[in-house]
Amino acid sequence: MTPHQRKILDWISGFIAEHSYSPSYHEIALGCGLLHRGKAHVPVNALIASGHLIQVKGRRRSLQLSNPIERMSTTHLKLELARRGELYSPIIMAAIKRAGLEAYL
Repeated sequence: MTPHQRKILDWISGFIAEHSYSPSYHEIALGCGLLHRGKAHVPVNALIASGHLIQVKGRRRSLQLSNPIERMSTTHLKLELARRGELYSPIIMAAIKRAGLEAYL
């Protein structure tokens, strides 16, 4: 994942957490400092192709986050959370417990 894709994925994740629905391409472009919504399609489509996002066909605002905990190894998950400084975030801890990975902390 490129740094640009990471920035967009983090922004989409924050938007969904705040609003409980996915952003439009126009909102993604505005939120990430892109000139127009067409510039958001390429990185979002790359995130869909790599499995970081899921898009439901035939619906508006249909972007969903895939479950990163199921796709990551525990070592990679711990390194990524430590890199972000979120290892002991309440939301992250709840997700780790749901996935049954608390023994690996």
